[in-house]
Amino acid sequence: MRTSLLLILGMSVITLYGCSNGKSRFAPAVEAKSCEADNDCIKGFICKDLKCQKGERSAAELEAKRKAALEAEKKAEAKRNMVKPGEGRLTVRICPFFKNTNNASAQLFAVHQKTKKKHWMALHNKTPENGLQTVFKFPSLPIGTYDVNLRMGIRIRGTHDLSDMNCDPKARPCREGTIREMDVILPKDEPPPEKKEDGSPKLPPCDFVAE
Repeated sequence: MRTSLLLILGMSVITLYGCSNGKSRFAPAVEAKSCEADNDCIKGFICKDLKCQKGERSAAELEAKRKAALEAEKKAEAKRNMVKPGEGRLTVRICPFFKNTNNASAQLFAVHQKTKKKHWMALHNKTPENGLQTVFKFPSLPIGTYDVNLRMGIRIRGTHDLSDMNCDPKARPCREGTIREMDVILPKDEPPPEKKEDGSPKLPPCDFVAE
């Protein structure tokens, strides 16, 4: 009995000694998670000084973050659309337009006639969801003549069912009704765009007909 009482008193002393200001000195230390952005932290925490800390962003901070993200995307898009030295642009117009529905699929192919190198563009990745777009550009391609064709259709569970679209009746030259021959030249050699009466640029002539 006496031994049990001494054991209980001893445990109490250890417990009191191990506590300071209500916190156990034996409690494991918890380090803040490292982070680079708020998305690296759990809900209710924000990234500050590269560590996740409890808190939330103010409306002003969220708006500033949104504007910074938009500006960064604009700069990235401008960089992607830069013409490389010694190359030129290829602009293709689809008439009346390509509509990006949930399962729509459209692909432009451009094959250099001499080198046979193929370039392609997924139009459903370049057009806003449920949006309409008529002009598409390969921002930078080696100089030369290309065989360009447009394939459109649907995509179901990752499978694309596509068909060749016809050249516009006025588009020349066009082989086999579906292969548009188009030249890529240096930007300095491109003719200035035609303008409307109000001074705004005209759309380029149609190259393909979307069915």
